[in-house]
Amino acid sequence: MISKHNFIIKHQDGSEYNLHNYGIWVHDFIISSPNFDTDTQQLRRKERIKKRVPKSRDVDIELLLQTDSMEELDEMIHLIYRIFYSYDEMEIIRDLTPDKRIFAVQEQSYGIDSITCEDGEININLKMYDPYVYSLEKTINVVESETPYSIGGLEPTEWKAKSVFTAATDSYVLNSEDGRLVINYDFKINDILEIDYKERLLLLNGYVIDVGLSLESIWFELKSGLNKLSATNKTEIYFSERHY
Repeated sequence: MISKHNFIIKHQDGSEYNLHNYGIWVHDFIISSPNFDTDTQQLRRKERIKKRVPKSRDVDIELLLQTDSMEELDEMIHLIYRIFYSYDEMEIIRDLTPDKRIFAVQEQSYGIDSITCEDGEININLKMYDPYVYSLEKTINVVESETPYSIGGLEPTEWKAKSVFTAATDSYVLNSEDGRLVINYDFKINDILEIDYKERLLLLNGYVIDVGLSLESIWFELKSGLNKLSATNKTEIYFSERHY
């Protein structure tokens, strides 16, 4: 039997751990509610909100270990150390919501509560500094004519794009209702243009060409709902919807 709270952890080095496959029972998995850090200003008669920023969220996990000996229990504990120890954010996909994922890091040390000499319980706290729950990566194909694309989720989201040129041209334009990117460059047939919204990065065949970005460009996120997009060359846009 598999725990309904079971999950997979993926590290940026490519290692992956399905806790059920290692005989680890996930007794509980709780993500704290979304919240805000609020910056206020005290006025004469009231306190005014100046800025609200999404706050990090806690993930509390309870694991139960059942082994046949103290030696096996010790090995299991060190396996858990290896699973949750990472310099970088870990990607976590729960069996309960296999189409969604979160990113978190281990924030506090933890120990084992002994049930017997062979069995134990471990409570681990993770921190989601990125407070959103993301869908798995999705793709839309943007064409020359303005086309509406439906983006799910509850918040605007970041994106990456890739365009392979089928003809030589001296410019590329990606349009939305909220902004546009204009790139002036001598593109050749089979050139590959990659755009990273989050990093504000333009790559042509793997090399940075930020100098080609026109000053009239306005970077834009993909908003939740309908987005009307067009591009002067067929473009694949990759994104993950943001949920709470």
